[in-house]
Amino acid sequence: MPIIIHVLVGILAAGLADALWGDPSPLISLPYVAVTGVNLSFMACFFHLKRTRFESEQQPLIQRLLVTWGKALLVTAALLYLSGASAAISPHWLMGWFSLSVIGSGLMDLGFLQFRRRGHSNLPVCRIAIVGSGPEAQRLIDHLSRAKGGHYQILGVFDDRRTERFKEDHDTSEHRPKVLGNTEDLIEFSKTTPLDRIIIALPIRSNSKIHDLIQTIRVIPVQIDIYLSPFNNAHHDLAYEQLGRAAMLRVVRTPIGPWSLVVKRMMDLVLTSLAIPFLALICLPIALAIKIESKGPLFYHQMRGGYQSQRFRLYKFRTMFENDVAGKMVQVTANDPRITPVGKILRRFSLDELPQLFNVFIGDLSLVGPRPHATEMDEVYLDQLDQYISRYRVKPGLTGWAQIHGLRGITDTPEKMKKRLRYDLYYIDHWSLGLDLLILLRTFRIVMNGRNAV
Repeated sequence: MPIIIHVLVGILAAGLADALWGDPSPLISLPYVAVTGVNLSFMACFFHLKRTRFESEQQPLIQRLLVTWGKALLVTAALLYLSGASAAISPHWLMGWFSLSVIGSGLMDLGFLQFRRRGHSNLPVCRIAIVGSGPEAQRLIDHLSRAKGGHYQILGVFDDRRTERFKEDHDTSEHRPKVLGNTEDLIEFSKTTPLDRIIIALPIRSNSKIHDLIQTIRVIPVQIDIYLSPFNNAHHDLAYEQLGRAAMLRVVRTPIGPWSLVVKRMMDLVLTSLAIPFLALICLPIALAIKIESKGPLFYHQMRGGYQSQRFRLYKFRTMFENDVAGKMVQVTANDPRITPVGKILRRFSLDELPQLFNVFIGDLSLVGPRPHATEMDEVYLDQLDQYISRYRVKPGLTGWAQIHGLRGITDTPEKMKKRLRYDLYYIDHWSLGLDLLILLRTFRIVMNGRNAV
């Protein structure tokens, strides 16, 4: 079940517990109950996020809920005691909140599971490419085609064997996915066709072949799984996940799941919608200053690399003289003569990037994520840095983990880009909603100081 639902359950439970067991004086009760209720909810979600899906599914539901909310209760009670605020919270309210949260989360979890089992989930279709075309691949295709809800779409099969052999060995009826080529063709296919997951369907004993395949196709920024054939007993002790009725061993994961993507997108839309009316008051004098100071367009746009290598047009306020905007891409440097006087002020406080809220609103960007680079820069570093392609596994952002750690300026050397990449990969591997909020808050402070601006 989405984490945000657990948050809402905890907050509602806090309010109900306050009505039943809270202090009758609103001057004492309400502020502490509001703060503590939200804190408890997020603490519970923090503990929930620390668990892998496989670990969670191995525990009974009631045990998982008691452990998760119990940890949140103990940590928050300790914080209240250390801060001297414990006297303002009734023990009856704490236990009431705990009980209502466990019951509420349990009912929501059960309802969500029933909803999923009946095939009525609104999750988007998972677009899959299969590597391999032998018996394992055929069994996988059968599993996915029989899966309830029809959430799996096989876009093609790829194998390094000769195409003539495919025609001899396999059913080529229109009901079967078509063989579209080898793994090199898969890489090209992924550049024009959005994929959600690649599944390697080869005998598990072909470990060297599978290792080579992973090294070849991991340049594609999507989740990569190995299909575990039910006829192979060697994987009985592995932590796998279910895709329909097929067992998958994840080797390259998607850092943000489908429901988390929905929550992240909702946060982008809500915060952007709230910010735009206020920032419009700032944008009007900026626009007038740009037009009065120098000739040229108000906005500057450039193609950038986006989610899953899809390119998009990124917008900024123009900060250079008109004749210096067009032409070959050259990175801006400190005291760059191409920058206008107004542009220097805009760049110092990142005000030139305000139009990118439009990119966030239409879905090209997220508020938080790895900063998108110019496509020319991407082409250079894709060849120089092995894991550079992994930046595309999440949607690029207006700000990011690298930027709040001092890497907000130019990246004119491979060493600087390697350092930024290290921070980007950390963000991708440790993503959470709380981390996004932390980055937004720290970004505001850094922008106000004008650090590392060019």
